[in-house]
Amino acid sequence: MGLGQSRAPAPPVAAELSRQAAAQTAAPPGHVALASLSIHDMAAAAAAASRTSHEFQAEVRRRICGRDGSENPQEESIWGMFRHRAPTVTRALTLLELADTSRDNPARLFRNMPRREMSESFCTSAAASVTLGELEADAHPTRGLAVLLSACETEEEKAHVRTTVLYALWLIHNAEYGALSQALCAACQRLTREYMAEGDRRMAELLRNAAEEKKKKKKPAAKKKPAKKPTELRDLKSLFDDGILDEDEYEEKLAEINAAAAPAPPPKKKKQAPPKKKAKAKAEKEGYEGLSVARLKAALKERGLSQTGEKGTLIWRLKLQDRGGAATLADGRSPFALKVGELKKQAAKVGVSPMGTNDEMLEGLVDALLKANPGASAAAAPADAAGGGGGDGADAREVATRVLELAESDDWESILSLGAPGSKLGALSPLNDLKKAYRKLSRVIHPDKLRGFDGATRAFQALVTALDRLTNPEPTAAVDEGGKKQKATRIERSNDGCVRTAVSCPRCGEAWGASKNEGLPDYAYNLLMTGLRSYTCSTCLCTFGCVSAKHACKSCGADFDYSPADWHRKIACGDCGKTFGFFSFHVSDRAMNDAIRDARAEHERNAKQRAAKQRRAARRDAKGGGGLDKERSFLLGLLDECPRCGEFFGEGTSKQDKRDHLACCADKAAIARKRRRDADDDAAAAKRDDADAAAEAAQAKAVWEAAGKQVSQLWMLPDAALADMCGGVAEGLSRADLIARAAATCDGVLLLTDGDGGGARGAKRRRLTAESLPSNYASLSLDELRCLCAAHGFAPKSDTKDGVLHEIESELHDDKDAPLLLTAATAARRGGDDDDGDDDFEPVDLTGEDDE
Repeated sequence: MGLGQSRAPAPPVAAELSRQAAAQTAAPPGHVALASLSIHDMAAAAAAASRTSHEFQAEVRRRICGRDGSENPQEESIWGMFRHRAPTVTRALTLLELADTSRDNPARLFRNMPRREMSESFCTSAAASVTLGELEADAHPTRGLAVLLSACETEEEKAHVRTTVLYALWLIHNAEYGALSQALCAACQRLTREYMAEGDRRMAELLRNAAEEKKKKKKPAAKKKPAKKPTELRDLKSLFDDGILDEDEYEEKLAEINAAAAPAPPPKKKKQAPPKKKAKAKAEKEGYEGLSVARLKAALKERGLSQTGEKGTLIWRLKLQDRGGAATLADGRSPFALKVGELKKQAAKVGVSPMGTNDEMLEGLVDALLKANPGASAAAAPADAAGGGGGDGADAREVATRVLELAESDDWESILSLGAPGSKLGALSPLNDLKKAYRKLSRVIHPDKLRGFDGATRAFQALVTALDRLTNPEPTAAVDEGGKKQKATRIERSNDGCVRTAVSCPRCGEAWGASKNEGLPDYAYNLLMTGLRSYTCSTCLCTFGCVSAKHACKSCGADFDYSPADWHRKIACGDCGKTFGFFSFHVSDRAMNDAIRDARAEHERNAKQRAAKQRRAARRDAKGGGGLDKERSFLLGLLDECPRCGEFFGEGTSKQDKRDHLACCADKAAIARKRRRDADDDAAAAKRDDADAAAEAAQAKAVWEAAGKQVSQLWMLPDAALADMCGGVAEGLSRADLIARAAATCDGVLLLTDGDGGGARGAKRRRLTAESLPSNYASLSLDELRCLCAAHGFAPKSDTKDGVLHEIESELHDDKDAPLLLTAATAARRGGDDDDGDDDFEPVDLTGEDDE
């Protein structure tokens, strides 16, 4: 029997209960009273009185159990039949009794209900347990199922009462959703009709109001036309003839009439103020140095250039376009409109190294274009003497001469300022700006570039000294390269004027180390800012170091560029101008040694993975599979987007459909959009790769410096750091040559060539030790092994990997076969007196004659 389909209309529950109470002098047993109620009618009545499922269930339970009879004896429930209170019955006891009864004699328990519809599992289920627990709650001993059970005399009657209650609950469980659905459907229909009626009423009201507004709207009153001039003149003449107006009054009134009758002159157009001078013209008139940062950025925005960087960088960028604005590429495009990826490609085509910043690549590209097109160079503004990147010899000589003049007065700031036109560099300038100016000048006055000028060597020495004086490198303990490393002595500096700057994740912007809940010690700030450790963001799982992280000023919150070399320096904020340093927390020797060891192990793992990746790429290129065949991958189902137009093909697309699409894919607009999107993706990927490379280089250099700046471990440094140590000139040099040059530079020997492309001279010989070699040196390639040997100052005899490994092992185990020295000059020094204080390597005598 479904919901609402009872056999006969049942009388109200209250009337039925009252009739039963009046007919019987004593209350009937609980199971008889409960069995006499219509569960379907009760559920239908509860559904009609409620709209939500929660209200429905509450109403059903109230009608089954009701409230305490002492509160309202006339309530519509079965409580009116019982006039006494029941003892406390716990939920656990009731469920135990119910389970025992059903287990002992299930036929007696379920004799009044179908076996299919009611089973033992339902009686012991969670739903029935919760419901029975609510009916037999300890906090309400006088209500619920306990009162019904107290009216029963035998266990059979109690089992019948429990069975009936469970059966009722089961019927309600099946019927409540139908009843609720019907009630809600009826309510929704009623509300829908009400909403529609309300909408019709509102629409009619709006139409009626619109009609009334239209009726009320009157035509604008016609302007009163002024009196015609002849009539006014005639009246005025009559007044004058009658003597009412004298001659003066007549003349005055006549002038007023003539003035009123005259047509009004057209309104004078406001003289438009001349357009404001553009930022570019004003900048040229006032000079870029006198403009604020906001005006400089406005000028850059007008020209379509990047607006990032300090004020000196903005001025330099504007002057660069003034100087090279006439430079154009082969296809007519301006180099200033190129994106990062295209800029790198064009710079590589003209021989400019893509290892520098975007501004450096742009400058090199502009200079190369101006040099290739003298007409454009003559039309453009004259180039700065220090910005040529290898310009003509006259300008380079002038720069070198100026460097020598400034070096005589120890004006190191002015020397580096020559490489940053428009800005004054100093000890508080960001390290990136100092290095940028240093690299720019080194490309001009390096002895290899400025041949034929006697002062090139001294000028380059002065430039190196200027960078060292302004950067103020961290003092490190001396290291004995003869195989014995002295105990490192760390110097605790003062924290005067130093603050802990705000560091945040470069991807999501979440603050790093701001809360103690992160579990990071205070000295984690030291490890991050020195480049020894990288950390992972707990929000977006992005791994970042000091180079890739976002750094903000503690005072104004403005972002600034940071380099690990700034750790022991004080810099000035580019926005608020406040000078601050970086707070150094105390780090124990054990924690520092552990951090160095972990960082070195991580660096070796990354280097090994990078080398393996390069070898795989080389093998792929050798086989002719240098690039990914996107169309083939698209046909094989490896790509979901068409490599030409970017149309998406989901699952279920056949290979033939994709092949047909490629055959007729000729939507020029879609293809152009796909190319632009791919170019943007490539530029973003290149930017991420550059950031990762910079972070890895910073960590490698930090590990090298923390380990004592041992020359024998120069193999740890990346090419960019080695090139900086060599004066920024790395074109045409292999990695082994770079390491050899850097080793000679660290030894204090000038690394110069006589112009014939010869190798480095003057590198000291160092012994191969287990500490100076990576732990996985046996798995390195031949080129990597040669780099290790170059860092130690010798060239192996063998041309094979096994031969080089044999020579390394021979020296590690004190074999007689000593490796070949790098140069004859080094060999001569070994035989003579050595007053440089460095313990050069001497082969061990295995004959035992010198043993004491």
